[in-house]
Amino acid sequence: MLKHQKKVSIMKVSLQIDIEIPKNINFCRLVLEVAKISKELLAAVLMALQGQLVKEMCGDRYSRESKYLLAGTKERTFKTSLGKIKVKLQKIRKREEKIRFSPLEVLLKIEKRKRNTNDLLLASVRQALEQSYRKSIASTKDMLTIAASKSSLWRFVQATEMSISKPKESIDIVFADDTVAKSQDGKEILFRHVIGLNLKKMQYFLLKVAVNDSWENIAKSVSEFVDISKAYLISDADRGIINAFKDFVKDNQICVLHVIKYVTYSLWSQDAPKNYKKKVKRKIQQLLFTLVNSSKKNAGTERLNDRLGKTRKGLLDLAEDLRKKKFIMAADFITTHIDEITTFARAAKEMANIPYTNNREEREMREFGYRAKRIGARWSVKGLQSLSLKKFIKRFDRENFINFEKSFIGDGEIKFSIHPLGV
Repeated sequence: MLKHQKKVSIMKVSLQIDIEIPKNINFCRLVLEVAKISKELLAAVLMALQGQLVKEMCGDRYSRESKYLLAGTKERTFKTSLGKIKVKLQKIRKREEKIRFSPLEVLLKIEKRKRNTNDLLLASVRQALEQSYRKSIASTKDMLTIAASKSSLWRFVQATEMSISKPKESIDIVFADDTVAKSQDGKEILFRHVIGLNLKKMQYFLLKVAVNDSWENIAKSVSEFVDISKAYLISDADRGIINAFKDFVKDNQICVLHVIKYVTYSLWSQDAPKNYKKKVKRKIQQLLFTLVNSSKKNAGTERLNDRLGKTRKGLLDLAEDLRKKKFIMAADFITTHIDEITTFARAAKEMANIPYTNNREEREMREFGYRAKRIGARWSVKGLQSLSLKKFIKRFDRENFINFEKSFIGDGEIKFSIHPLGV
């Protein structure tokens, strides 16, 4: 069988298509009607290929010189992205053997007992990365008028594996964040995500996707995967993230928006008066965003150094005022993290324009939440890992995702020509 398959490098089939077109049809309807032809054309091509294969291997009917003999037929139904097709496969066998096979299945590498073709499953996978399995099946059916079952799609997602490709550019910024989804038993399951940024090309790269893994393991894994020794870590105030990466990165910046939110939250949790809470929020916003503007305008100058000193003094004075009024949580947060709050300004002194927020990471987590944190969503560790990895590779590394699809679709392009009769 294999020797014969290698000999068949190119096969040519000729088909005749007769189309009747009513004179009152419009262009939109013509497009939809012609699209229907593709399914019938596929079935016809399969039968034409099979006819050529059987004739080449078995020769003319009742021939005594052929190596193979006809050995019955079987019907198979395939669900493809073009629709459902039924074909009658011819089985053959060697003269001296009883093992039967379909030459068409061998040529086209058609798996036994598999109805859903990979092109249909991949169409559903694209939907499944954005919405639930049930809704992705419905969306696929709306687009293609056919879809695989939910269980078939789930098995395909679980069985297919992808890996993160190594960044082609140096990493200047590392963003890290985590969120909580629900496990199958209703408990919390931790999803953690790391992306990198090359500042020169403003290009983002996926560095890590992990479920229920420690930040220590994640940071070590990322540092072994790509050089982040000269990179800045941008994150919220999670000490688990900061402490895990501190030995692998140059420095870290706490998102200034999270700083403002945490200080105001601390005041709210300690029942601070509404007017005082607003006053503190305005003060810290003024201090930080004045420093942000100065970092952009006065990078590498003495004016920035002066502004940084004034900002630090203003933050410490604010912390002292908070402490006097017994708002210890907010005061301690400012004094503990004052260096990590103003890293972007110290970097600007060295002409490095690093982000002062982790907004990109937050947006990615929000995208992830749309898919994984819906009401009623329940995940296994493997399921969440598999689906989220595919989702983020599709977002950050399109070439990698296209290669993933090609690995299931396979190689080979057909050449064809259509010549309308009488034209």
